[in-house]
Amino acid sequence: MDIIKRVENGQYHLQLLGKFTFADNKMFREIINELTPPTIKRVVFDMEKLEFVDSAALGMLLLAHDETLKHKKGPIILQKPEGQVKKMFSIARFDQYFQIV
Repeated sequence: MDIIKRVENGQYHLQLLGKFTFADNKMFREIINELTPPTIKRVVFDMEKLEFVDSAALGMLLLAHDETLKHKKGPIILQKPEGQVKKMFSIARFDQYFQIV
């Protein structure tokens, strides 16, 4: 998976590209650590170009959710999931943990 990051006006925006799998564990844990500064108020994962997620990716997103709650960042926004990604979020009932738009 490739990630394009940008921070502006207190929003941490990450565009995820390709396939999000267990192989991305180390890289994604580093991203989770970047969510903690007090200047970050909102986290958006743009998933329009994300083609696939596996169960490990779902677990990593839940870890990101827990980290943002711990640091009072508000809900993580999962933006524009499509296809298999959207289906996995539905099966996992991610709408209970994330704002999906």
